[in-house]
Formats: sequence, structure tokens, C-alpha cells
Amino acid sequence: MQGHYPALTISQRLGELRNHGTGIEEWYGVSSNEELSGVFDRVYRDFVEQAQPWLEELDSLESVAGEFFQRRIGVPASGENRRPDPFAWAAYGWMLEELGKKEESEDWLRRAACELLRPNYMKNGRLLDHDEDGATQLQKSQEEERLLQLLG
Repeated sequence: MQGHYPALTISQRLGELRNHGTGIEEWYGVSSNEELSGVFDRVYRDFVEQAQPWLEELDSLESVAGEFFQRRIGVPASGENRRPDPFAWAAYGWMLEELGKKEESEDWLRRAACELLRPNYMKNGRLLDHDEDGATQLQKSQEEERLLQLLG
């Protein structure tokens, strides 16, 4: 496995090529979609080699929920605080519900709904969770409104 990049990095680099035409040429010596098609078998093999062992660990909803919590909700290895993510909280709550963990599920779903009800503000390109002089309250996105409906 030495010399191979994790599956998510490969995926990200493919997205960068599609969106900006940069990044993947360092790994696969390509700079266009046409050139990429010529090495796609190798890209795919690298991706599967990295992804398959990880996917095999996710053999139950409980293991998926645990991995999801670690990657999207729990404190990252860097120790930094995550921004509130009602979409992740709702998805995790639904997984817990499917696992029969009703009280835990309700806590996460309620937390997601409460976060969606809070106003957000923007000032000088910074997202704020509180009002301050010169800040503009942001409208909820269609996705946020839809999730709030589903949680309601």
C-alpha cells in the first residue's frame, strides 16, 4: 500500500480535476478528462484498494453510525471545535432510531431542530451564530427548511 493515497484523497483529486483542472496530475500524470480516461483503470484500482478494507469494517448499521459519529460529529483528532451541523445530527439521530435507541435518537433530532430554528448572521464574510452591529441575518436555505419540516 505504500505510495498509494487514501480513497478519499483520490476522490477529492478527481473532483478537483473536474472542477478546476488541478491536483490530480501530480498523482496520475494527467491534466484533462481525456487523459484521465486513459489511466482510469489504475485510479479505480487504487481507490478500491484503499476503500475496500474500510468498507468491510462497516458491516452493520451500528458500525456505520459509530464511524459517522466519529467523522461528522465527534471531536476531531485535531481537537478543534466543529461548527454545529444539524444535517449530521439528524442523520445520526435517524440511525440511532433504526438501532432502537429511541431516547438518544430523540435527543439528536431535537438538537438538530433547535439548531435549525436559531438565526445565523453574516458580517464581513464571517458566519456568526449571534447578532452583532453590522451583521445581516441569513435566510434559511431550502435544504434547511426541508429538514426542519421533516423534523417537525
